[in-house]
Amino acid sequence: MLLITDPSAAIISYSFYWALYGWQSRCRRGKERWVSADICLLVYSIQTIAVGLQCLFYNRNELLTRAAIGYNYNMPLVELTMNLSIGFVLYNLHHSLSWYRKHLLHDIILLSSYVLSDLLGFYGLALVMSAVLSALGSTAYLFYIRKATTRGHLEYLICFGLSRLLLLLWSAFVIHECFSPPKGDWKSISAWCPPFVLIIQLLVLWAEVDAWRRQCNKFRRAQWKRYRATVREMQRRMRETPLKTRVMVTIKFPVESPSLKSASPRHVRRRRL
Repeated sequence: MLLITDPSAAIISYSFYWALYGWQSRCRRGKERWVSADICLLVYSIQTIAVGLQCLFYNRNELLTRAAIGYNYNMPLVELTMNLSIGFVLYNLHHSLSWYRKHLLHDIILLSSYVLSDLLGFYGLALVMSAVLSALGSTAYLFYIRKATTRGHLEYLICFGLSRLLLLLWSAFVIHECFSPPKGDWKSISAWCPPFVLIIQLLVLWAEVDAWRRQCNKFRRAQWKRYRATVREMQRRMRETPLKTRVMVTIKFPVESPSLKSASPRHVRRRRL
């Protein structure tokens, strides 16, 4: 319930990312808007990994037993991490409504999962772990922005896909845990808790896998565009450059010359004039 009692973390996070985006846009004079948005996503991923790993370390005893059904008020750092994430998702949702409508459903799913977990008071630790695994793939964007090459983009896609594979394994563990909690915990959780965790975790997994699919399509379109540009350049050079090739001509004599015994130059006799 930290979002209602003390929403300062979410407000500060929301304001910080809008300020960062405005500063990046000003440095680029309003151009390449998507680069500014990607840098904000990269900063959020680094923040999520730093704060989330600290949160997981402090709650390591409950990570493998009560990650899905543990109460958030017993883990203050979990509530803080979730509110920081809510601030960024609100910024990203505003950004999606303004420019990039493709990310709208993804942001709505993430915002709903964070807000519902905060209001209901459980499932926070599992969400923090999911956010850390997703951020591990997003930080691989450093490989791409370091040098915008095909190899850097491919390395980013591989790391992005591996993080989604880890998220798939974690989702399977969370779903198994919520339907088979430790003995004595059935009395402390509601009957609708397992279906709620199942639906939210599957939606979060789908949103992250769909983000990876969009990045793969982006890579495929970039490679196809580069291939078309290369073909057009080769065609232009062929039109501008004259054809310079050797032409071999074979001459056949209908009647054999009496002075030549064969076509070989060794059998040719010189005549004295």
